[in-house]
Amino acid sequence: TDSAPGFSQFADDSSAWRILDALRDIAKETGKTIPQISLKWLLQQAGVASIVIGAKTISQLEDNMGAGVDSWKLTPEQLHRLREASDVPVPYPYGMIERVEKNGRRKRDGVLIA
Repeated sequence: TDSAPGFSQFADDSSAWRILDALRDIAKETGKTIPQISLKWLLQQAGVASIVIGAKTISQLEDNMGAGVDSWKLTPEQLHRLREASDVPVPYPYGMIERVEKNGRRKRDGVLIA
């Protein structure tokens, strides 16, 4: 068993392709690279103070650094498309909690009330 993920682990994952398609489309729109779009997307997320990048070559490092430039940002519409493409089902029990709270039930001191 190989501990590092390989391409074959993601080749049949439709969610991976959906995200890559959105990244590619936005890269074409902006004239940026897919890595730059990916990194800028992370940098524009609430609560993300920094990200760790990896590069094997100087050109990869320079490309990655282009995402940190403040002269450009992803638009709210582009962020929405990326969020939509990467959305995953909320796991149990969080999905149940969201549904209960959405139906008008609230908690008081940790106890659900009507």
